[in-house]
Amino acid sequence: MVYVNQSETNTIKKNELRNWIVNEVTTSIQRLASDDKNEQALDAWARAFDGERAAFLVDAEFVNDWGYDERTEIPVCEAREYARDIMLQILDSWYLSICSRS
Repeated sequence: MVYVNQSETNTIKKNELRNWIVNEVTTSIQRLASDDKNEQALDAWARAFDGERAAFLVDAEFVNDWGYDERTEIPVCEAREYARDIMLQILDSWYLSICSRS
């Protein structure tokens, strides 16, 4: 469980940030799943996307991006932007892999 400090403009403890980002990315991608017949490839991929895949990708970036940050708490809005950027990288890779199959 991630501790969000409500008294200080919504922050996340830095030692819990990685897990928060993994959960945010995983949940966001899984929400992309739909029952639209025209989006079967995205639907299947989004439903199968799991925290292990997200963790692998977050870990590849996390140390470089946050390792030297001396803050003990990170604003939620900043963490969401970071998670969104990771998610967009993942979606771009997925889309390129679909295009290369065509």
